[in-house]
Amino acid sequence: GGFMVQMPERGRKAGATVVRLINGGQGVFWGVYDESGAFRGRGSVELPTKFEGETGYRLKAVVKGNTMDVWVDDEQIGADIVLPRTQGWISLVAFGGPIAFDNVSIDVGETP
Repeated sequence: GGFMVQMPERGRKAGATVVRLINGGQGVFWGVYDESGAFRGRGSVELPTKFEGETGYRLKAVVKGNTMDVWVDDEQIGADIVLPRTQGWISLVAFGGPIAFDNVSIDVGETP
């Protein structure tokens, strides 16, 4: 699971930036959907293996104008990722299997 930010139109991924977990939580990638809706990857990182019995991930993004910082489980994995726009819609993303979201929050205002 993950999310899209700065979608130019509600319900349409073309032009949006996506951040999501991949391979069952073995990594995270981010990138942009171009105007035709094709994904253009911009970066990825592998995540350390969770201990047995640990489940879930805390995925966080802070968007500042046309840049974004990304954290997983309170560890920063991306900084000053350039975004194609400075505003737009936000959505949750479920891909590749059952996904559960809980404790979702969106804070608007100054950078925390």
